[in-house]
Amino acid sequence: MNKKNTKNKGITEKIYLFISHIFAPYTNSSIALAILIIPDKDILFQQKILYLIIGIFFSSLLPIFFLLWAKKRKIIDSLEMKNRKANINLLFFGVISYLICYLLLNFFGSSLITQGFMLSLALNTSLFILITHFWRISIHAMGISVPTMAIHFAYGNVAILGYLLIFIVSFSRFMLNRHSLSQILSGIFLSLSITYIQLKYFLL
Repeated sequence: MNKKNTKNKGITEKIYLFISHIFAPYTNSSIALAILIIPDKDILFQQKILYLIIGIFFSSLLPIFFLLWAKKRKIIDSLEMKNRKANINLLFFGVISYLICYLLLNFFGSSLITQGFMLSLALNTSLFILITHFWRISIHAMGISVPTMAIHFAYGNVAILGYLLIFIVSFSRFMLNRHSLSQILSGIFLSLSITYIQLKYFLL
């Protein structure tokens, strides 16, 4: 392989990594919460700020801090979370954070879709913990699919952009050799279908 091809491959890989990091599960949750909360005309501005602070802290910042702490303590060897067993501890912490977030949003009276989204994240992540004990299913696929389905419930066809992001993120993970096609498709299918059932029949 000549130098030009090697350079192009390196640039392409950096783009895929950038996409993976920007649309990681713990950042997607905050983006989705902002989309669900900010346009809502039925809640006051002060309430929106409160819900966003709660949501961003517990669904994104706290898990990210834990991830960085785990990296510093060498509990994990990479922020990419390549080790399947190490993923389980991080996912378990995520479930706790999501549940606390849900309880606080419920206590302060946020919208049902916002509460349902956070509880659905906790339930989906719990399922993925069980699966991860035996198989490396795509957490990134889950992390973008659950928010997309929640936005679909709130705004309908606007969520088409989210479905496009599912493809882009999943393609990036595949090209980085982080997951096989079956691991990615399973993550997407399970997350979308389970979130749909949870929101439609149980949480809303």
